[in-house]
Amino acid sequence: MIYVLIPSYNEAKNLLKLVTNIAESLNGNKEIIIVDDGSTDKTVQIIKKLVRTYPVKRIGYRQNTGAGHAFKYGFNYLIPSLKNNDLVVTMEADNTTDYKSLNKMVSFAKKNDLVLASPHTKGGSFIGVSSFRIALSRISSFCDSLVFNIKKIKTYSSFYRVYTGKILKKLQEVYGSDFITQNGFSAGVEILVKADRIGAKIVEIPATVDWRKRIGKSKMNIFKNTLGHFLLYKDYFLGKLG
Repeated sequence: MIYVLIPSYNEAKNLLKLVTNIAESLNGNKEIIIVDDGSTDKTVQIIKKLVRTYPVKRIGYRQNTGAGHAFKYGFNYLIPSLKNNDLVVTMEADNTTDYKSLNKMVSFAKKNDLVLASPHTKGGSFIGVSSFRIALSRISSFCDSLVFNIKKIKTYSSFYRVYTGKILKKLQEVYGSDFITQNGFSAGVEILVKADRIGAKIVEIPATVDWRKRIGKSKMNIFKNTLGHFLLYKDYFLGKLG
C-alpha cells in the first residue's frame, strides 16, 4: 500500500489539481491523506467533494501550527497501522511537485529506506522560482551538508520523499512519537538527519521544482525557517539528534 501524506494550510485552490495529479501519476493501491493544518479557507468542503471520486481522506485540527507539526500528526496517525513494506510519500500541497518522478521514487524505495527528490543534484532544476529563493535554497543545503554531512545527499529540507514503513516505525521506536520536534519547514531536515543516524539507506534522485503550477504564495516564513535550521544545528552539536 502507498500512502501519500500531505500537510496543507489554506491550499483549497490547489487541492483538486493536487489530488487528480497524484491519482493519475501514481501506480498501485494508494490513499491520499491531507493533514489539514488549521485551514480557514474551503479546504474541508473541497475534500468532501473529492472523497466521492478519489481515495482521499482529511485528518487535522483547528489551529495552524506549522508543517512540522502537521507531519508529526500525520506520521503518528499512520505508523501504528503501517507494514514494513508499505510506502509513505510526502510532498507539499501547492502542486510544485515533479509528478513525473513519482513512480521512479517508489521503485527506488524497493531497495532503499528513504528516497529524496532533489532539484540540487545533477539533472534537477528549478522553474519559475526567483533567483533569491534559489540562492537561499542552495545556501541552506550547503550549510546543512557542512553540518550534517550525509553522504551523497545535496537536498535536506525538501518534503518530496518516499519512506518505507519499516524506517518510519524504527524512527518512532528510537525517538518516540515526538521524533519531530520542529514545527516549521526545518522538520524535513530533522527527519532526514535522524533517519541517517539510525542507519537508513538514503538515496537522492533528480527532480524539478516548478512554481508555475502553484496557485497562491509559499507558506514558508524565511525568518522562522532560518531560525529553525540554527536550532537544529544547536541540537545536533549538543547531541540531541542521536
